[in-house]
Amino acid sequence: MSFAITTTMAAAGIARGLPLDELVEQLGETVGRLRVPRNQGPRVLGVSYYDADTAEPPSPGHLLLLTSASVLPKQQLDAAFAFAAEQGHSAVVCKGVPEGDNALTEAANTHGVALVSLSVSISWRQLDALVSRLLAEYDSGLHLAPSASDRLFALANTVASVFGGSVAIEDHRRNMLAYSAMPGQAIDDLRANGILYRRTPDAPLNEIRYREVFASTGISRFSQQQGEAHRAAVAIRAGNIPLGSIWVIDPDGHDLDIPLSEEKQEVLTRAAILAARYLVDAWRTDNSSDRPREESFLRLINGTANQNELTTLGLRPKQFVTLAAVSSASHRLDAAELNDLRFAVHRHVSVYFPGSITITQNDAVLTLLPTGSSEEARRVFRQLLPELVRASAQEWRVGVGEPRRFSGTLTRQRDEAVGVLECARIRGLDVATLDEVRPQLVLLGCQGQLVDQRHLIDPELAALLDGDTARDEEARLTLLVWCEEQGNASRVADRLNIHEQTVRYRIRQLRERITLHPKDPDALLALWLQLRLHALGKGDEPGKKRG
Repeated sequence: MSFAITTTMAAAGIARGLPLDELVEQLGETVGRLRVPRNQGPRVLGVSYYDADTAEPPSPGHLLLLTSASVLPKQQLDAAFAFAAEQGHSAVVCKGVPEGDNALTEAANTHGVALVSLSVSISWRQLDALVSRLLAEYDSGLHLAPSASDRLFALANTVASVFGGSVAIEDHRRNMLAYSAMPGQAIDDLRANGILYRRTPDAPLNEIRYREVFASTGISRFSQQQGEAHRAAVAIRAGNIPLGSIWVIDPDGHDLDIPLSEEKQEVLTRAAILAARYLVDAWRTDNSSDRPREESFLRLINGTANQNELTTLGLRPKQFVTLAAVSSASHRLDAAELNDLRFAVHRHVSVYFPGSITITQNDAVLTLLPTGSSEEARRVFRQLLPELVRASAQEWRVGVGEPRRFSGTLTRQRDEAVGVLECARIRGLDVATLDEVRPQLVLLGCQGQLVDQRHLIDPELAALLDGDTARDEEARLTLLVWCEEQGNASRVADRLNIHEQTVRYRIRQLRERITLHPKDPDALLALWLQLRLHALGKGDEPGKKRG
């Protein structure tokens, strides 16, 4: 999966960051040299300092600064390079790496990680500043924090989904900050050129329109002129200060005497309010402000929180929060895929839940939403999934936990959201809430107990469960349905679409292998539970009527 090459994700910058070799070249040999190259490694997005004692969120695409490489024993050096490879860092940076083979180049080659040698005359803080300046210069003049930019692109897509036409969000100098990328959206040459050059072309007609938009307190509409499509526009303001504008191609706006629908008016007006908030926030902060919150979130779900987490997260005491988990429906994600998914999820949910936090852990993306409504969270994820499917050509699953008041730890809510996600995979649900899959969660809990306490499984039944022939599968299915239908051969036959005598024959054969107690409800429950958990482990849906 690579969201970076899709139209929806290209909006956030198809060329985010710099290739490692280009960055090292621009830094110059007096600053650093590439000792161990890596073909097609991730582009450099920033820098991170290595700390083996601190659990930090993954930073794919970052340079990992190994400040104490000269005093680390070989085993710890190996662990540092293994960490860099696992987390998808662009390269490891060490001071004064000599040419030729040595412990550092050996570790880099072993784990397939690029190695950069930093000049001993350059401080780590200087390197941090130099890299940040180069990345900022490369960023096409877009002076927004990445988090704010992500939200603007998601906002543009939201407006475009209602209007059916291309959307552009501009600053007060007419630089294009974000644009929509919805399949089938209406677009004209003026908008296409604006996207290409990231700026609206200067023209007499545009001057007139911009003056009208900024003079208006509401939505302005414009008819088709000089080959341009019909448009609607609204100013973005913070109080009386103009910050920019939103321009929408309106395929249905042929008759200006017919007012916009209430839905279009609401989405465009609300978009201007949200855009103003994001632009003002972008002036005050940069993306680094998210890092402490992500680290705090990670400590809370790992059970290692400190007393200041509430303040770091920006939450009120006893505030309701909802934790959700997102992952692939079919396979385990690698580090790069997880980072792409985290980027897409955060970009979307932060529009609807300002203050949300998104990190990766194990095989899933976890997001903390400041909301007390699981249905509201479910609706937002349902809006996101079609875009993820279009971008990656694969299916996704979301598990939404129960909203709970913040109580100083999120370990239980993490486990719950991941469990709901697993149940969503089993049942084939795109987005699942706790109420929808509670029975399956009970079964998962029982399955965990049986895995830990294998002696609880009936020895006679264990042989049947371990059988891998088609006949064993047929026997397990028949016995499971027989338990569910309380031994009624007629109903079992209907469920399995076989003859009633066939059911009786199979049960007689099963009685020769295991002891059945059809009149003992506890024995029947235990038998059914073990059969059902076996089906659950194979990916079958618990509770589904078969036949």
